[in-house]
Amino acid sequence: MPDWNIGVSLVRDGRPVLAVVYFPVLDEMFTATEGGGAFLNGVRLRVSVKTSLDGALAGTGQAQPGHDPELAKRWAPPSPQ
Repeated sequence: MPDWNIGVSLVRDGRPVLAVVYFPVLDEMFTATEGGGAFLNGVRLRVSVKTSLDGALAGTGQAQPGHDPELAKRWAPPSPQ
């Protein structure tokens, strides 16, 4: 899976106030703060005019400690050189 990422968030009093998602393969850093907007590599993002989730794709996953490195090689194709 070449589209893996690292994500962290801060929740204060039950409300999300900060989020950061980094995609190392593409060197893309998404950041957002409550009331401060969202950014991609420091450039403000705009809300889409789309109102439907038709065609949307969502996925989740969590790395597990102790996974065999050979198993990871079968999951992901080799990185382009």
